Amino acid sequence: MSTKKKVALIGIVLFVLLLAAAAYVGYTGFYRPYHDAENTMTLDRDVTMTLREDGSVLVQWPESQNGDRYLLEIVRPAASEEQEQVLFSQTVTGEPQCVLNDLFAQERVTLRISSQKGYFFLFGKEERLRQGTEALTLTDVFAAPAVSLIDWTADTVTDVVDVSLDVQAGVARLYTVLPDGQKRFEEELPGSETTLAFGPQEKWTVPGYDETRAFTFDALRRGDGYVFYGLPGGDFSLKHEDFLGTALVVTATEDAPYTTTLTWNETKGESYRVEYRDGNGEDWNTYTVLNKRDERSVSIYHRQCYSTRQYRVLALGAVDADGMPIKPTSETVTVETRETVVYSTIWPLNDLTVYDTPQKKTELGTAEAGTAFCVLALEDGMFKVRFGDGFGYLDSNYCLINLPEVIGSLCRYNITNSCRSIYKIHDFDIEDVTDEVTPGYEYVLQDDGTFLVPLLYPVLPRLQAAAETAARDGYTLLIYDSFRPQRATYELNRLTREYCEEEIPYSELEEYDDLAWVRKALEEKKAYDKAVAEAIEAGEDVSAIEEPKPVTYEQFMTNDGYYAINYFLAVGTSMHNLGLAMDLTLVRDGYELEMQTAMHDLSWYSEIYRNNSAAYVLEDIMEGAGFGGLVSEWWHFQDDEVHHALDVSALWSGVSARCWTYDGTGWRYRLARGSYLTDCEDTVDGVTYRFDANGYVLQEVLQS
Repeated sequence: MSTKKKVALIGIVLFVLLLAAAAYVGYTGFYRPYHDAENTMTLDRDVTMTLREDGSVLVQWPESQNGDRYLLEIVRPAASEEQEQVLFSQTVTGEPQCVLNDLFAQERVTLRISSQKGYFFLFGKEERLRQGTEALTLTDVFAAPAVSLIDWTADTVTDVVDVSLDVQAGVARLYTVLPDGQKRFEEELPGSETTLAFGPQEKWTVPGYDETRAFTFDALRRGDGYVFYGLPGGDFSLKHEDFLGTALVVTATEDAPYTTTLTWNETKGESYRVEYRDGNGEDWNTYTVLNKRDERSVSIYHRQCYSTRQYRVLALGAVDADGMPIKPTSETVTVETRETVVYSTIWPLNDLTVYDTPQKKTELGTAEAGTAFCVLALEDGMFKVRFGDGFGYLDSNYCLINLPEVIGSLCRYNITNSCRSIYKIHDFDIEDVTDEVTPGYEYVLQDDGTFLVPLLYPVLPRLQAAAETAARDGYTLLIYDSFRPQRATYELNRLTREYCEEEIPYSELEEYDDLAWVRKALEEKKAYDKAVAEAIEAGEDVSAIEEPKPVTYEQFMTNDGYYAINYFLAVGTSMHNLGLAMDLTLVRDGYELEMQTAMHDLSWYSEIYRNNSAAYVLEDIMEGAGFGGLVSEWWHFQDDEVHHALDVSALWSGVSARCWTYDGTGWRYRLARGSYLTDCEDTVDGVTYRFDANGYVLQEVLQS
């Protein structure tokens, strides 16, 4: 090849190489940087706006694709013939977020976010920017959502809390504030009100006394392509007391004989006072006071039969919504008790066989006459009692029963023989009888001021009928005596007969000169005194003058022999000794009716033929119930039908309260005058027991 051709070929190669070099430099130095700077915004995810405490708004947007900075602009959209107006513009590098102090929330604006990418040309000293191909554009009135609490109200019956909110430019969301301060999202509310339900089966439980349930809200606004979060607001907390109202409702249930359990709902207040009043009384008495954290229940043992007692519960230390003191008070609960023999005291009038069952299958032993027992049940006419180390049954027909325990305030009681006997011969005291304790009545008056009032159990229905009739007519039977030990009858007869032999001073007879025989006796005494005085004055012997026969208390008692002493004092066995008779009168409006004589006036003045109107009322009531009376005593009534039906014998000794008693709670040992062994260790019937402060055996030996 010639030299010329070679030179031409080399030139061509060099030219091609030069063109290739130029192309490479152009591609790598100019085209490639620009191409690699291509970027665009991510348009399929929402922009997030978050209102901050200082009123600024944190705007966060999706990262761009290949951009390294953003241009955020707020523009006022162009009107029909106007260009848009840029209100705010800022380039953001780094994280895709920006804090804006003004979103122009009062007008409709466009928020435009575009991405950018910086690049350098070959040999270039200044960075060039390539604008993203698409911008993220939002147009709206960007008012910040807000929420605040208007009110909340707790329904104290259903444990539901109704919440009212002021929600602006969005919707509200509820959060539970946890004890560590963290917030747990609960729900988004459909409106400006919500209901929070509390209870065992609900999302929230009612807070305990030392607990708090705290809540807060925030506001959320969803727009086209964005979500705007407002500040938290509407904080409130609920305490246990917020679920308590002021309506106090008490319910009463009878769980056992004589036992009423009161329960009530929880209300505002620091404690509860249970009060009671008897009958139609006006004054309330405190039964007990319970702390608000105590069980809202109290069992009341009310042994007084045929009585009415009212109870109510008051909440103490409560205040209303304005902080003013209030006293929630329940309605009155009335508890009425009727006759029941359970837990009453009985005494066998005779020695009685104790059986293992009411059907008398097996004999367990003998219950001695006059021994006290506590009735645990009445089955087929047989009293169930504690006997030895077990239980047995006694024939109720031959047992005395204690009236105050079985019919209570249906009657009243004043057994004067147990403290100061009122036996008199009309107006005259009987020596060693009047104002004394009658022999055999030593343990009738109990330590608490009540009395033992035994009566044969089969007589009880007639007494109840009489007492109920009296009550319907506005009266109350007042019993002065019922069962009388035969020893008392004997001693009364003996002591009174001895006293009846005593002479009555003539000076004490003068006020009874309305009686013919008393006038005659006084005249004879006056004539005798005159004759003696004249004889003395004449100096004559007075021994020849016949002295008048003295007047004795027996004459006064029997109206000078018209009656006999045994009309007023039994010589042998009286119906009282058999538990078949009572001495009683009538009370009305708290006062005893005035009869023709005082109670236990052992004289002919008490005969029923001298009855006044009040005595006739008493007679009508008692005879109407089936009782018979005595000619000589307006106060005495007896059950002759039971007497003829049963072969009962008199009990010589008196009775006492000493026995084991049961009241549905436990066993206690009662002493003769009604008090109990308490807070001690003692031996009863050969067995040692430990008794607590209320008298109950700490370790039960028997279960009823």
